[in-house]
Amino acid sequence: MPLEKLMFPFTIRQLELFSSLCRTASFRDTADAFRISQPSVSSQISALEFQLGFKLFIRERGRPPKLTTDGGLFRKDVESFLEMGRQLAQRRTSKLKAAPIRIKAYVGPVLFHRHIKQKLAGFYDQHPDLNLQIVHDQARNQVIQDLRKSRFDVATFYHWERLEAPGIEIVGAAPAGIFVHRDLAAAAPTPENISRLPFVLPPKDSFEELAVLSWLGSYDIVPENVVGRAVDYDITASLVSQGKCACYMNEAAFNPEVLSDLRLIFPMGSWFCHFFATPRLDQHIAARLRTFMIDCLAQR
Repeated sequence: MPLEKLMFPFTIRQLELFSSLCRTASFRDTADAFRISQPSVSSQISALEFQLGFKLFIRERGRPPKLTTDGGLFRKDVESFLEMGRQLAQRRTSKLKAAPIRIKAYVGPVLFHRHIKQKLAGFYDQHPDLNLQIVHDQARNQVIQDLRKSRFDVATFYHWERLEAPGIEIVGAAPAGIFVHRDLAAAAPTPENISRLPFVLPPKDSFEELAVLSWLGSYDIVPENVVGRAVDYDITASLVSQGKCACYMNEAAFNPEVLSDLRLIFPMGSWFCHFFATPRLDQHIAARLRTFMIDCLAQR
């Protein structure tokens, strides 16, 4: 006797959009994660509600969508359904020699060179199913825009502010401020004296330079003697370690071996280490990448 054909009142795509919207509580963030328009997300959720015969979300202008009672119950069923689908897919792919999953990642230059780069070989040995493609030399303002549009799958980086967006969490912090070699630390660390020190800054008129000057200016520090400019944090850290200049930096940029020769003469808060995983990334893969990157940070 032939099996009866199953007819579902929804599509897998609708369930994936519903699941993402439950996590993000934002039509915009869900649209960005799936690289479709907000109206398309709204239309597919409305169609899903019509097909099911009940409302999933309470929608009020200017407020995040809120699950209805029926929506909360449906969410549990959807998560179970999607998890079962993932397991079925894994059983199939485990029997095939599938190509590694491509993961596009951004790692801040300091973290990449100080922590991540040396441990990549071990990561690939432990996770042969993942192909981690790392970008580490992109302009910071462009990176932040790309993260908000989910153009990276995962990312970890330091930033002088706490960034808030779906998928971002703070996983560490490093003291920041004006660093000098101990030989340059004789004068009282007043804004006037610090302004007279030889300084190395980011490239002229770059986003990084404007951000640094603005931040220093908020403490009445205006560098009067700019002796060099550097794109690479390693170069800046090396110049400071040699006693040639001062810089605004966070402690994580320096090799641990030279920290005893340096002085943080003017503390200016902390830089925060962020970890990001796009909502569309498989949660198990995201957890593996988070564990790897945080373990790297812990091993100075």
